[in-house]
Amino acid sequence: MTNPDASKFLRLAAGDLADARRMVHLQGFRASSIGFLLQQATEKALKGWLYTLGSQSPFTHDLALLMDLVDQQGGNTDRYAVLIGLGIFAVQLRYDDQTDLSMPPWEDVLDLVEQLLQEVDTNSAVDLNDGLFGVPKWEDWTS
Repeated sequence: MTNPDASKFLRLAAGDLADARRMVHLQGFRASSIGFLLQQATEKALKGWLYTLGSQSPFTHDLALLMDLVDQQGGNTDRYAVLIGLGIFAVQLRYDDQTDLSMPPWEDVLDLVEQLLQEVDTNSAVDLNDGLFGVPKWEDWTS
């Protein structure tokens, strides 16, 4: 049986990722808004992963801590370590309108967050391909 907390976090992560992807494709959105959604998708995916591993998720936005916890429970987050850099969007840039950001390679970040979600989906009984909450199915997303 699927952990309901894992299901909730993974659906929310998929929704945040879909919104970020739409923003990148439509263009004209602030980097801080796109980055925040990608940070949130990563955070929620990691929390969902913890629940699929039979653990609890702490109340934190710290992606490094969440990755450490996943690794301690038997997961392997090495390939997603670069996503820790999204942490700046969770706190600092939410209340800072003075920092000049260059646009990161959003497509690469979107793809890596999507891979994270797919890995967690593969290791759980949660089906993110069912299009819940208006989130497009994985195969419907184009880069």
